[in-house]
Amino acid sequence: MSLFLSAVALLTLALLASSKRFYRLRRSRLAAGAIAGGWIAVLVGVLLGPFASGLVSPDAVLRATPLLSVGLGWIGLMIGLQARRDVLTRLPRVIWRLSLIDAALSVVIIGAIAWLALASARGSLTQTPPLAVALFATAAIGWSMETRSLGLDASSESQRHAVLLRASGGLCAILAVASFGIVAGVLPSAVAPVEGSEAAAFGSRLGALALACAIAPFLALLAREAMRLAGRQRAEMLVVFLGVVALAAGISASLGVTPLLPAMITGATLANLRSTQASADTAVFGRFILQAEHVVATLFALLAGVLLDPRLTLVGLSVAGALVLARLLTKPALYAILSTEAPSDADAPSHAAARRAPLRQSPVAMALAVSLFILAPEPASQRLLAIVVLVGLASDILATIAIRRASGGTPTAPRGDRP
Repeated sequence: MSLFLSAVALLTLALLASSKRFYRLRRSRLAAGAIAGGWIAVLVGVLLGPFASGLVSPDAVLRATPLLSVGLGWIGLMIGLQARRDVLTRLPRVIWRLSLIDAALSVVIIGAIAWLALASARGSLTQTPPLAVALFATAAIGWSMETRSLGLDASSESQRHAVLLRASGGLCAILAVASFGIVAGVLPSAVAPVEGSEAAAFGSRLGALALACAIAPFLALLAREAMRLAGRQRAEMLVVFLGVVALAAGISASLGVTPLLPAMITGATLANLRSTQASADTAVFGRFILQAEHVVATLFALLAGVLLDPRLTLVGLSVAGALVLARLLTKPALYAILSTEAPSDADAPSHAAARRAPLRQSPVAMALAVSLFILAPEPASQRLLAIVVLVGLASDILATIAIRRASGGTPTAPRGDRP
């Protein structure tokens, strides 16, 4: 009963937070950034959770794992639907270059910093948990795709930066999910322990990962047939969507794989079906999903707030500080170098504000941290989630301060994102 009441309370808060009246708050640049990052919902979740008011008990949190898996499947399917071949092949080289270089540097540089920070915390490099390093390295890929809070004007240069930030951020989200899904799939986890030698265990995990990824295209074909039967009825379409997400999440849970990766492959396959009717059905399906995007994002942020353990020690705070410093030193500089088309562009006011935007952490990072809890449902995973949330919040605050200084502190109205 406590789990049912907790789910009802969280869903009610998510619906209220996504209402039109609450949406008016996004007219403020500060509120737009806070809502887009999910920080208000996370705070409410922490207050409801077992480490604050205790309205949601620890037992209810553990029994909510299937709900978290479905939420991750929803997010993965949404990300996969963006991977349309015709869109990806038309992306400018600057977007591909920016995304791929950022992903490589994030894994190498920030992954190494996370490794050293965790090793120092535990006292030995060999004791560093590989899943934690994989989480911090892949969560560092990309940045927030929200541009309303940047205060960009209507000039062509400002709009170019807005498109560049959103497109490269979306591409980085695909790379982050794929990287974490593959690495976490072959590393030891608490969900699918395998008896025997390490080589046999690695082979078993690799086989489970390959099987989950191979089943995903068949789920897409099943979804296409189900959509054809459902037509454009919203109720039937919701049943199809929830069924596909639940299947992807269930298969992932049974195989010990993060639900994000198979769901993303399912969405990507569905988005690239060549049939004209299938493309039309997928477009309607995608619009239907996007209409519920804010509700699902708010609900997921609430669940993440309930799940995380805010009782970080000095060691945890030090690791978070090292990761924030790494973003501060790498992300703005990388964007400034790769996004400049002409020498005069670097001095433009729009570029001065946009180059600080990549400091903000990608919202996919929170989903990756929650998926780590699905793979290893331990108290340590809850503290790692808290570190990821703290890094994202601190990065957002630093980016907001830097952007306001770059724009001279003028409270320009939010622009750039479609309501």
